[in-house]
Amino acid sequence: GRGGDFLGRFRFIQDKMDEAVAGLASGDNRKFREASLGVAWQAEELKKLFHGMPSNPYAEAGAPDCSGLEVYEGRSVPASQEELHRLMRMGLNYRTNGDPVKAAKALDLALPMAETLGMVEAQESLHQNLADCWMRQGNTDQALPHMEKALELARSRNDLVSERDLLNEFSLSLRTLGREDNLRANFEDQAQKVQRRIDTALEGYQRGERFLAQGRYLEAKREYLGTGQLGHALSYVKIGICETKLGNAEAAVAANLEALKLARLQDKRPPAAPALQALAAIYNEQGHATAAMDALESLLRMGFS
Repeated sequence: GRGGDFLGRFRFIQDKMDEAVAGLASGDNRKFREASLGVAWQAEELKKLFHGMPSNPYAEAGAPDCSGLEVYEGRSVPASQEELHRLMRMGLNYRTNGDPVKAAKALDLALPMAETLGMVEAQESLHQNLADCWMRQGNTDQALPHMEKALELARSRNDLVSERDLLNEFSLSLRTLGREDNLRANFEDQAQKVQRRIDTALEGYQRGERFLAQGRYLEAKREYLGTGQLGHALSYVKIGICETKLGNAEAAVAANLEALKLARLQDKRPPAAPALQALAAIYNEQGHATAAMDALESLLRMGFS
């Protein structure tokens, strides 16, 4: 029934959010993105059920929308997160089924929507996948501008993990096409340099985790602050925990607000949830009932947006 369907989808979202947080914490960007996309698919279906609307049977297990590009022919479709996710799923489905031409068309339709909505990480993902579609067609000249734009967006978010993954993917794609020139070598060299920076930052993050578990909050905070190169919203959630334990309520608020800022910039919901929960608890303890309620309402809206 509707209640069981609702509960099943809600549990699916909880599981995928746990996977996304684990991927983010471990620096596994691919795992994070795949889990986050699963959350987005099911959130759309959950919203429909919540409002009594018919759900999409293809979304039962987080599968791609099987509708085709023909529904967009001759239509001007307003930008929305639902349409954006639908076009992204469609493009990935076409690519998976060996049709990079149709995949590129779907992703091209999605790109201006992502720009209109200000979804930076979605734009990065679209440029990455458009580059892949052109590379599959053997057209390096058309792929290169998308490669460069995807890297520019990753760097604008200070996301070293995404930058490394992009550089490695582009290097491998060029090698697959037999390109052993300076462009491919430059991508590979840049990827190695970025990896060294990631390794240094991750070592600091793991030290922070150990210090936090040992109750050494000041030392943990210092280590988390040193992971800024990873662009981790989760690091600022952990800094907020440290500040709370150290009795610095205002600093804890500032850290969680920074986590929210990074999460929104990177389109990452999982770290936004604990930041909002922490803000609600701090504001409530301080007697700021309205601010606490605003944080809780934002948390609830996040699940149905």
